[in-house]
Amino acid sequence: MFYNLGKTRMEDVSKIYGLPTFYGSYSKTKIPTIDRKGYQFNGWYYNGKKVTNVGKGTKYNKMDLELVAKWEPYKYNISFSKAIKGVKTKKIKGTMKTTKKVEYDTAISLPKCTYTREGYKFIGWTTSNTGNTVEFLDEQRVSNLSEDGKTIKLYALWEEIK
Repeated sequence: MFYNLGKTRMEDVSKIYGLPTFYGSYSKTKIPTIDRKGYQFNGWYYNGKKVTNVGKGTKYNKMDLELVAKWEPYKYNISFSKAIKGVKTKKIKGTMKTTKKVEYDTAISLPKCTYTREGYKFIGWTTSNTGNTVEFLDEQRVSNLSEDGKTIKLYALWEEIK
């Protein structure tokens, strides 16, 4: 039996993913699930049909069986906050819409920051509400900000104009 993980055909995946590789005659066996960063595993398929068991007593009792993993990329949202924790946001003007349904492994440009703060200039975004290190610049191309489909929040960082 062979497993096709959607990118590379591997004959001995048991060493890499711990998947059972069968030789000779084998009894009915439930096929294991696997993980891939940023993707939902949607099962194993043979000739376009989902397969959950192989071996004797199933219609999938072939030695040359190649199972193909079906993956769906997680989709995540990016929301924006006016500032990190401890910064008074009442004097920060503007709004920013949440960027919705960004697919894992797809690059996008962050929207231009539309927040304004008197006496300060916007210098970038951080993922920590207590952070002070710029992780992303305005309108930077980004990808894979969330691996599990959850919303990621970016916090505006400001530098005082002197």
